[in-house]
Amino acid sequence: MKGKNGHNYRRRMLKSGVVYEVLLDGKWKSTGQQTLERAETWTKKYAFGQKNKTKIADFAADFYKPEGFYRKHLESRGKRRSTGYWLQQQSRLERYILPVIGDLMPCEVTPQIIDKTLTDIPLSGSIKNKLLYSIKSIMAEAVRRGLIEVSPCEKVENFAANSQERTPFTKAELEVFFPDTLRDLIYIWGNKMWAAYFLCLSDCGHRPGEQSVLLWSDLWEFDGRAGFIIDKSMDGITQQPRHTTKTGYSRSSLLSERAFTMLKLWHQETPLPEPDSLIFTFDGKRGLIANTINKHLRLSAERAGIDLQGRTAYCFRHTFNTLGLLRHNPADLRFLMGHRTEKETTNYNHPDRQLLIQKALKITQDA
Repeated sequence: MKGKNGHNYRRRMLKSGVVYEVLLDGKWKSTGQQTLERAETWTKKYAFGQKNKTKIADFAADFYKPEGFYRKHLESRGKRRSTGYWLQQQSRLERYILPVIGDLMPCEVTPQIIDKTLTDIPLSGSIKNKLLYSIKSIMAEAVRRGLIEVSPCEKVENFAANSQERTPFTKAELEVFFPDTLRDLIYIWGNKMWAAYFLCLSDCGHRPGEQSVLLWSDLWEFDGRAGFIIDKSMDGITQQPRHTTKTGYSRSSLLSERAFTMLKLWHQETPLPEPDSLIFTFDGKRGLIANTINKHLRLSAERAGIDLQGRTAYCFRHTFNTLGLLRHNPADLRFLMGHRTEKETTNYNHPDRQLLIQKALKITQDA
């Protein structure tokens, strides 16, 4: 059949239903559309894009780098971000977005492709929404350049954020996760490395990506106390250390006595005790990655009889922040967390009824 635009179309019956194909350059090409009207609209967009063979990677590969258009565009308008923010955005772009749509022309990107791409990625809903925002920015730039007329992202809905993603653990859960005896602690976590890893995560408030690249030389002792210098994090693409934290802000953490004790036990047992060796590693070449950490947390939670309800290892950081408001003044807590602003620290606070009462009682005691 001939469409209003002069192109020839035919219908094909697939398992998913009817799909229209259009004859272009002597070959039938699927439009992915189920009505003739939509197929004609798709053809118009495709032909429009064919005039300029620009692929998404041609203008978006350096989107968040210093030389990238988008970053320059925002900074020229006074919208500045931290170095860590740009590194994280570029990392996500290169890891999740460009491998899927980088070789496509903007006119070839459909809402279905975007939706499937994000749905198939094993990440939380909030992270998927951040990826969607990046794709929206890329497609908006394609519109601005005249490569497409309308962004396909307008028909893609946000993902529901898992309400438990940042929910802290309760004091009762922490007591079960970290029992007093070494035997029970090893039963929960499997071995001394994992016990030390999660004790440090819980008692120091580290970001998992920062803790996973710690070296033994990052550990310090002074006047009966110990802690870590936090000045690097794991690159999301290479899984290797990069010489900056998420926010670009270096700090020191403080170890609890029990975490320091377990670290010393692990140091005696590890085959890699040298100062320049990774503390938490299987092969000495790279630190623990998020998927491995969260998988082990799920196994340990099963042994402990704790229902995670979607919570991840990052929730230990939120727990540290929430409980830390009872132990530290806001400025000190902000330093230990590595936050630049008071608002960041406030956003990490998730007090329950008991903690709110304890906070009020502490104010009374200090008065």
